[in-house]
Amino acid sequence: MNNGINLVVKRVEPQAALLQKRIKLLRIIALSGLGLVTLVSIVLFIMIIASPLPNLREKESNLFTSLNQENSKIQRVVFVDKQLDHIQNILATRTKLPAVLSDVLTSMSGIRIVTYSSTPKAIEMTLETTQLSQIESLLNTLTVLSEQGKIFSTIVVSDLNVSPSSNSYQFRVSMTNDV
Repeated sequence: MNNGINLVVKRVEPQAALLQKRIKLLRIIALSGLGLVTLVSIVLFIMIIASPLPNLREKESNLFTSLNQENSKIQRVVFVDKQLDHIQNILATRTKLPAVLSDVLTSMSGIRIVTYSSTPKAIEMTLETTQLSQIESLLNTLTVLSEQGKIFSTIVVSDLNVSPSSNSYQFRVSMTNDV
């Protein structure tokens, strides 16, 4: 017979068999992990290519460019809007001012307004006229309006200046509401 044939099962030590099983298991885990990473990478690559992100970035860039071009118009609109809010606040605090000014202006025939300033509680005007009788008429009308409560409570006339060259009188009228 042939001496090279060995029918006896080769004896493997239990520790070596356990080590071989572990190595085989680790190889399977490593190949599975590598396959999973490859699959996730392919899916992410396809999602990035198919995503609208580059188009959105281009649109965003175009919008910023057009917004910068319209920036001065937007600033003007915001400024005008703020000014309108301020005007509305002022008008809300000066509910009687148009009526007061109407009464004062109707009594000023022949008198020219040189300067004008107003606050919520005061009006100050520098006026000019060619006749002293017009000043007297204005003061009488302002006094009557003040006594009726239609106009401010205190009226002060100051700085009466005479200009002989132009034959005119210039004076300042300050009206305040002490209430």
